[in-house]
Amino acid sequence: MREFPPIKQGIASSDESQSPVETFPATPGQAWYWQRVEQDSLDPVLNVAFCRRLTGSISDRAIGAALDQLEKRHEILRTRFSRNAANEVIQEVYPPSGIKLDLVDLRHLPSDEREAARQRLARSAARTPFACIEGRTVGPLFRALLLRTAAQEAYLHLTLHHLIMDGWSFDLVMREFGELAAGFDAGRIEELEPVSLHFGDFARWQVDSLESGALEAERRYWENRLADLPHFSLPKARPGSSWGAETAMASIMLPRGLTDAVEDLARRTNHTMFSMAASFAAAALHSETGSPEIVMGTQFACRNDPDSEAIIGPVMNTAILRVPVQPDQPFQKLADEVRNIAREAMAHQNLPLPIAAAAIEQRRGTAIGAPYNVNLVVQRTYIASASVKDRTYGSFRIESVAAPAVGGQWDIGLLFVEREKGWRLSCEYAPALYDASSIESLIEAIKGAMEHAVANQLCSTDLAAAEPESGPAHHSGGMTALTPAPNPRLQALAKRILPLQTEGNGAPIIALNNASVYYPIARAIGDDHPFYDVQIRPCDGPVRLPRRHFLDHARDAVEMIRLARPHGPYILFGHCVLGALALEAARILQEEGETVEFVAIADTYRPGFRERLGFIDRNLRAWQVRWLTTASLYRRVRSGELCWSQFADNYRLMRKFGFSRLVARLEGNATSPAPDAMNDSGRWFPETVLMPSQAGLELQPYKGRVILFRSADLHEGRYFPHDFGWTGFIEGQFEVVTCPGTHDTMFREADVIAKAIRRMADNKH
Repeated sequence: MREFPPIKQGIASSDESQSPVETFPATPGQAWYWQRVEQDSLDPVLNVAFCRRLTGSISDRAIGAALDQLEKRHEILRTRFSRNAANEVIQEVYPPSGIKLDLVDLRHLPSDEREAARQRLARSAARTPFACIEGRTVGPLFRALLLRTAAQEAYLHLTLHHLIMDGWSFDLVMREFGELAAGFDAGRIEELEPVSLHFGDFARWQVDSLESGALEAERRYWENRLADLPHFSLPKARPGSSWGAETAMASIMLPRGLTDAVEDLARRTNHTMFSMAASFAAAALHSETGSPEIVMGTQFACRNDPDSEAIIGPVMNTAILRVPVQPDQPFQKLADEVRNIAREAMAHQNLPLPIAAAAIEQRRGTAIGAPYNVNLVVQRTYIASASVKDRTYGSFRIESVAAPAVGGQWDIGLLFVEREKGWRLSCEYAPALYDASSIESLIEAIKGAMEHAVANQLCSTDLAAAEPESGPAHHSGGMTALTPAPNPRLQALAKRILPLQTEGNGAPIIALNNASVYYPIARAIGDDHPFYDVQIRPCDGPVRLPRRHFLDHARDAVEMIRLARPHGPYILFGHCVLGALALEAARILQEEGETVEFVAIADTYRPGFRERLGFIDRNLRAWQVRWLTTASLYRRVRSGELCWSQFADNYRLMRKFGFSRLVARLEGNATSPAPDAMNDSGRWFPETVLMPSQAGLELQPYKGRVILFRSADLHEGRYFPHDFGWTGFIEGQFEVVTCPGTHDTMFREADVIAKAIRRMADNKH
């Protein structure tokens, strides 16, 4: 191989005589990482390596400038670690010094040598430890390597330390990097939203919460759960530790038919894909080991508070799942048990794992060692990758590429990652400890558990019953025995489709939820277009439903749309949050080759608009919303349109504690407020199910025509844009039509909406 320039393993040009501008306590998670660093500062296992392929026109200068700007924006990227006089681990934030971008041009190499050189350099960068001298880190814990492979192609390899980064944070960093780099390349400085909370603020809050006793209930829960934690691992072929060992990855792509069938099974049994995947893993690990209790670790984002969603830093926490498994027990029982265990763990996710582990060690008087040896990750990555990891900025595109492994942290790492072709099941392991045949057997056992559960509709975990005579190789055969959508489910979905108008040769109009509101619109449009109402909510009354991603609800909508009309063209309609659901359903239909003439949305904010406001702006807006809503409801009471019980029924606490029913009795209205078509039985689903499912959602831009109906009563201003934040997101004709009335009454003037829809339908281009 020809010679190429080596990586310069220096650090950013920082002035070591500088003093920190601010000091914060380290979180318990960071303190645990720091103990590992102190034990062996040359061990790279706590490095976090990422790789992104940049294609298109983007200059090296713009890339470097964007990285420097990121360091200026986020304190955690210029944070160092040491211990104070009290021997406590602390974070020290230093002034910006610039990120050192190591640039290597590989274009002089023959094409057949270029990729090997790239991987070699990337591996070297990923496995180089960060400098730590005399008990303190030196320079930033952030390295950047740019490998230029063509005029229109480069690979950006970023290496960070677990002390400052988690996966969620990195996606946020790369989104900002793309916007900044595109701006610099175009000769401008991109104005990003100010950083409202830095990681140091989060660390101080977490430490204060622990000291105040606010997490005492969670502490007791985890101490009880981990008190008699058994040692569990897949039997090793050779002795040794997996920590820092070279790892390999074994993977299979599960057929789309199997993954669709599993997802359908999860929906029908009120499970998430996480609880199903954990159940399959537990069943397979029991089959391979015979252990009556399976112990697995998994990671939670721990970003339930909207203010924490934009924090850059290691917010993530680890939970330990202890799953009892008995031979021949019904799989439904195992899956339900795993779901309950996962829900409990999620409800107590805010206590850092090192705190619980330390309490147990103190009680025992001995160290518990590695808390777990098998880690489970379940990711719907292909959804996120479309909005975060693979995205176009200006004249270049960022694509996710596999990064080099830096060494093992667990004996076994199980990964379920969704791709467009199906779920990829992978297992990371150390070849020095395990034979490849053992890992392949585990993967086949997981796949066999999935096939057996689907084919037998959750009858048992007896994997021997699922094993064909010809052995594991048979698993890759046909899937004719799998039925992703049983008839009873289709019949139940069909009952939630209400035809409001069946005549007409025009494109059918399919609206989401609340037939009583859409019926006047259907009548006003006339008999040129069939009009269907799809009831997204599963029932009238409030019920507790498993938490699901917003895009899963969109897929449900697509399924029911196709039950109403198997093929397009379509016109979709949605009010409030259901407008965003209609847009995502339209995008999915387009990807499936269908024609969507246009989408009509009413009073629908673009998902994430409010969340992207700064902390102060978000709270100011919230107070304005409360005031404006109360004023509007009061005017409707004064006009006689609403009674006071209906006024009270618009507030969740008044409904919860029965005040609205009390007011209704005082008014002589029987035992409950008079019904309101917009604010009655259908309200619970958008409020308590759909809106929370939008957390962290970044919809892809929609390529098509959209008409937005805006109620005239809605306030306009800095926090309430006329276009509801959709301009620039809609890549097609976009029109805003103002309708008389309020958010709840805008459909009463049906002629205004019907006229605009007929005009859009007649003008197909």
